[in-house]
Amino acid sequence: MPLPDYIDNKQHKLEDVLRALILDESQTNLDIATGFFRIEAWIRLEAAFNALTNLRLLIGRDPTIRPAEGDRIDLTSYFHHDVQKQLEVEKYKLKYKQQIDRLIAYLQQDHIHVRLYGAIGEGAQFLHAKAYVFDNYSIIGSSNFTPAGLSGNTELNVLNKTLVIAQDLRQNWFEKFWADKSVDREYK
Repeated sequence: MPLPDYIDNKQHKLEDVLRALILDESQTNLDIATGFFRIEAWIRLEAAFNALTNLRLLIGRDPTIRPAEGDRIDLTSYFHHDVQKQLEVEKYKLKYKQQIDRLIAYLQQDHIHVRLYGAIGEGAQFLHAKAYVFDNYSIIGSSNFTPAGLSGNTELNVLNKTLVIAQDLRQNWFEKFWADKSVDREYK
């Protein structure tokens, strides 16, 4: 598939472009910044994500959940609440439980890193940016890492095919948020 210049989930779907970059273009290092993460999005890309040699996932704190103890979010409660919400929407099936188990095993691998932005500190901002940064490519736009963001919503994302821009975005933008003082580094 030729890589498009933009992704709107009509003519070109983010799900297909991410899969093509990983599997066809051999882009195996990926940094994702997203406001929202949904299990079903990972399930759709599970086979491709298994080919990644490094993944850093920076997820925005749900703005409806306040930090515990004045300056920290109770991550156990946060993820329990998030998974509970997702399970209430998806009819509970053994297959879905097995998918959740696979996701948990995937996230526990040494080359997979997850941080929650806005988890620590009073007045921490919500991460609203959406970026998918590979070694040679980057995608910046409106799509969260959710099923709707991958293919359902009308979105607008730009696929940048310039190595220097991808490197600059990783070094000067993603690294800044990955290391932000509001990020919970103890999660994984």
